[in-house]
Amino acid sequence: MKKFKSNFFKKPQVILVLLTLICAATIWLSSTNNYVAAPLRTAAGIVVVPLQRGMNQIGAWFSTKNEERMTLEEALEKNKQLQEKVAQLEAEHEQHANDADELERRGQLLNLKETYNNYQTVGATVIMKNSGNNWYRKFMIDKGKNDGLDVDMNVIATAGLVGIITEVGPNYSIVTSIIDEESKVSGMLRKTLDTCIVAGDLSAIQDGKLRLEYMSNNFNNDVDSTVVTSNVSEKFLPGIVIGKAVDVKLGDNKVTKTGYLIPAVNFERLKDVLVITTKKQMITEEELEHAKEQLIDPYRQEDTSNNKEIKKEEKQTTEAATEETTEQTTEQLSVQQSQQESQPSASQQEPSTPQQSQPSSDPINPEESQGPSADSIQANFKAVDDE
Repeated sequence: MKKFKSNFFKKPQVILVLLTLICAATIWLSSTNNYVAAPLRTAAGIVVVPLQRGMNQIGAWFSTKNEERMTLEEALEKNKQLQEKVAQLEAEHEQHANDADELERRGQLLNLKETYNNYQTVGATVIMKNSGNNWYRKFMIDKGKNDGLDVDMNVIATAGLVGIITEVGPNYSIVTSIIDEESKVSGMLRKTLDTCIVAGDLSAIQDGKLRLEYMSNNFNNDVDSTVVTSNVSEKFLPGIVIGKAVDVKLGDNKVTKTGYLIPAVNFERLKDVLVITTKKQMITEEELEHAKEQLIDPYRQEDTSNNKEIKKEEKQTTEAATEETTEQTTEQLSVQQSQQESQPSASQQEPSTPQQSQPSSDPINPEESQGPSADSIQANFKAVDDE
């Protein structure tokens, strides 16, 4: 029986019914008698108010946590959007940087084309290079026979000589650069015109240099160390910048000098090049002379121009003197001819005086009175022209 009673009051339904009865009784008492309701309200306030306060605090905590969660999700979403925007801006920045580099390279090629404006050039892009290292020893460009290219055409880039075309196809060409070990380029100092040979060396190019060979004891790079292709080169056009001569010193034989050259082109990074379509065998004497004049020191150019002006003035003076001499000779011939014509008329007017009509004891030879002959005048003209 006791076990039944203990189990009976433990049932939730029973507990709920009891609580309901208690609440109903409390409501009835509070509505019918204020004396009874006042203590109950006080007791309820003591019990319920702290409970309500705690519930409010718990609700406020859950609300705060919910707001924080929503704020965190919004922050994460905004962070994701910002990251995407940053990635987009970085991609645009990289594109702008690439465009700026491309524009700079094109500007350098344009300046290079203006520097060598006496040669016809074709722009090309490097599409493949030799494997094994980062140096552009041999590489392929995207232009060939269809674009007018041919073997032995010179290739330049950025600031100077790159190499020469050694193989050509319909739409591609193979370029062998001057850093190749088989490459030999005849060069000279731009101002002093001291000659040398620029030799490719893959070991020296690791330090960014090429070898200089066959330099005479008079090789002097103190005035100007810029080395350009010489006019005696078999395949390379004259006047193309190769680089700067450095570390020049007297060799062990005390006769020749040795040294190195820092190339004007960065052979680790090549993208756009210019191909000179004028070959050395095709160049005219006038173009060669113009290219040589670009190599001469400006002071020498001034002297040369002064000499040309002096020669021009001398030529004009000589021509003026020749014209004056010709006019004087012509006047003398006309005077002598008029004298000869007047002598027969005088003899016809005085026929009665035969002694006067006879030639005098010292006759005048007409050939001698005519002065210089036409042959001698022509000889004088020729002599003046030779001068």
